[in-house]
Amino acid sequence: MKAQRTLTICIGISAYPTNILQPGEAPLRFLAKSACDLSALFQRIWPGPECKHRIIIDEAASLARFEEMLASETGEYDLLVLYLGGHGRIGVGNEFQFLLHEQLPEKAAVSAHNIDLVLARSKAANVALLLDACYAGAYGDNETFFSTTSSPASRLCLASSRSDQKSWEDPYFKRSLFADAVARALTRTPSQLGGEKRVAGDFFDDVGSDVTRHAFALKRSEAQEPFLIGPRDDPLSLPTVAPEAQAIGSITTFQVLLRRSRQIIAGLALLLVSGACLTSYATWRPALNGTGHIEIRPGPKWLSPFNIGFWQRRVETDVEVSDLRDAVVHEELLNEQGLHAWPGLNRAGVRRWADAFLDAYLNADAAAQWRVRLGYPDAVERLSTTSTRIVPIRTVATDSATELAAEAKLLQPATTLDDVWKIQWRSNVTEASCNDDPISHEQSDELDFYLRLSEPEAYAAWLRGLALAARADGAVGYEEVAKIAEMFTEANRVWRAEYTAIISAPDEPITAARIAARFTERPTLSEVNALVDVAAAIAARRSDSALEPVTAGERARLVGLMAGCADVAAHVLAALGKNGNPERVLSWANGRATSDQGRIALRILAAHGALPDNVIVWVLDMLGFAGDASDRKRAFVNGREWLRSVADLRHLPDELVYRLMDYATERAARGDSKGSEQAIDIIARTPAGAATTLDPRYRALLDVSAYVLPPSETEVELAGLLARSGTTLSRAQRDALMSVIESSDAEPRPVVFTNEDKGERGEAIELVAGLRFPHLLAFSRLVLGSSVAGGPAKDPRSFPFLQRALARTVCGSEFDPTRSQKWPKRRPSRLQTNQTWN
Repeated sequence: MKAQRTLTICIGISAYPTNILQPGEAPLRFLAKSACDLSALFQRIWPGPECKHRIIIDEAASLARFEEMLASETGEYDLLVLYLGGHGRIGVGNEFQFLLHEQLPEKAAVSAHNIDLVLARSKAANVALLLDACYAGAYGDNETFFSTTSSPASRLCLASSRSDQKSWEDPYFKRSLFADAVARALTRTPSQLGGEKRVAGDFFDDVGSDVTRHAFALKRSEAQEPFLIGPRDDPLSLPTVAPEAQAIGSITTFQVLLRRSRQIIAGLALLLVSGACLTSYATWRPALNGTGHIEIRPGPKWLSPFNIGFWQRRVETDVEVSDLRDAVVHEELLNEQGLHAWPGLNRAGVRRWADAFLDAYLNADAAAQWRVRLGYPDAVERLSTTSTRIVPIRTVATDSATELAAEAKLLQPATTLDDVWKIQWRSNVTEASCNDDPISHEQSDELDFYLRLSEPEAYAAWLRGLALAARADGAVGYEEVAKIAEMFTEANRVWRAEYTAIISAPDEPITAARIAARFTERPTLSEVNALVDVAAAIAARRSDSALEPVTAGERARLVGLMAGCADVAAHVLAALGKNGNPERVLSWANGRATSDQGRIALRILAAHGALPDNVIVWVLDMLGFAGDASDRKRAFVNGREWLRSVADLRHLPDELVYRLMDYATERAARGDSKGSEQAIDIIARTPAGAATTLDPRYRALLDVSAYVLPPSETEVELAGLLARSGTTLSRAQRDALMSVIESSDAEPRPVVFTNEDKGERGEAIELVAGLRFPHLLAFSRLVLGSSVAGGPAKDPRSFPFLQRALARTVCGSEFDPTRSQKWPKRRPSRLQTNQTWN
């Protein structure tokens, strides 16, 4: 039956008010477009003047507007085609509800009864309802309009899905799967035009086939089967038209199977990768790396060949083979065996692998250190108890107990270190005094133990750990510093007595003992410097806590040490700067009988901002810098390193810089280019903008070696310092520094890199951290000091060169740019509080 008078109404809703949607109902995207596309198709099918086509979308699609539209159509029609596209849901009593666009939630749902009443008001002889909504098939369980009829009129409803299925839309067709199937069923090729499709026959079969196939292909095998409501033998037919040129082609059965096969393969691959990642995340294995330290690596051994992405992550420890429990464990590590789960966190708040690692792989001492680092609750208590090792003689601070205690304090701020000090440390301090009173037999034995240490550096290491503890806790104070200073002084008296006895012994003039005696003096310079660090750490901790760095009583105690213990106490007072007693330190230095003028203590004063300008000049003058040319050279050679260290800590006075200028000019005139460059090295440390840099002689001095190609490490380093200060280099100097890139010297002599070279620029710190030899150091300074366009910083060779050199110098292996590697890192410090891998 080809209808002559047709009324089509297309209602599509994509935009709903948020208060209407329930949890799990996603916003729609293409239902309004689906209604527009079908309305355009219906206008092509029924173009006559007696046919009307209405469309309502989104906000206009309310129940009142729908009823009003049908009521306004007073004419009689042969056919009403109604498309309803939007959300469908199952209400109370399994009743189907269709959601029109209403502002009030209680009016949003239209029941099957409401739809029946609206359709019943229509004067059309035949009705075809295209219901495009989730659970649309449930409408057939509640409706009465299509199941009961008293006339031969055709009434058919084509639901987009069954009562327990969702209806889908997809961006592939940019409309709902049902609307696309309806449009595709009503179009034919030109050779087939003029035909009709019976709604309950070919039309329903074509729509059902398309929707089912497309849902399987596009919606991960989801089921969507259209459902016919009405008699299957109903004769109602719909005409067809030619498809539009830009219509999207249907997905064939072969394409569906191919698409699903790809999805299944991709899903299996994702499952395998996820399983591998989960296994890697849930397991760990210890292994030896190239530097001889133990690493914690993710995953079992069979995952290691990947070495990409997640499997590149490593936790490098400072545990060595000597820290392992036994040879069996060592062999296990070499074979990279072992598999331990690490789900969740343990009671210490770290990954559970730590428990197995400490208990199964490390010896007792190494395990104790790691318990401190990982913040185990009983770590401090274990430090406060007697060591598990039985040592027949006294040892110095076994297992760096002071450093471990400092770490424990940082991890557990509420913990007091009083007990740790009492048990672990006080056995290393002998009671003594600053006078010449005779010492007891017990004191003599204790001092003898200190003097006979086979490795004096171990005591300095203990003191450095004590400085860490003093920085973290008030259990270590100036009283402990004073006692160690007294012990050092008493020990030095004992050593001097022994030394005098050896020198005056009636032996041969030259003996091994007499030669070695002078080099065993205690305390050593490193021990005194470590004690200075303890005093400075106490002052720094108090300053951080807004406390007075040194009280009057503590200052009096330390100043009192100057009577008898001055050689040690002067250094301690110098470490306190202006909070100590700089005048007393200067007076002590001025009264020194030896030729060093107490320069170490004066340098410590300079480091703490308490060294006057005139004292720097005085030191050089006392060495003879105010004399003739030979005296000046001798004085400069003797004081050069000290002067350089002071220049690194503070600005040199202008008077001294001018005199150094004169000296550099004098040495250059006498043909002593090395002596001139050494003076220039110190002058060049004067910051740009200082008064001396404005003197014409300053530029002249820098030009002394302007046209000399720097062949030696000293001259290369000097050129690097000039470049870092912003001084314009000669062509020869610049070429010499740039030639470092082509240097074939793989292992130059190591030097110390200074923080001054890093400056305040964050990228500079990342660029040059860890550099250790003069040529590379000089070149990095050239890079950092260049700011002009096209300079070394812009040279494409500069950064790859520094990266390769840094990898070779720090890691001991060549950098491979073809592999994904992180920037080389330094070995973790012992104060690093979190070495877990999360």
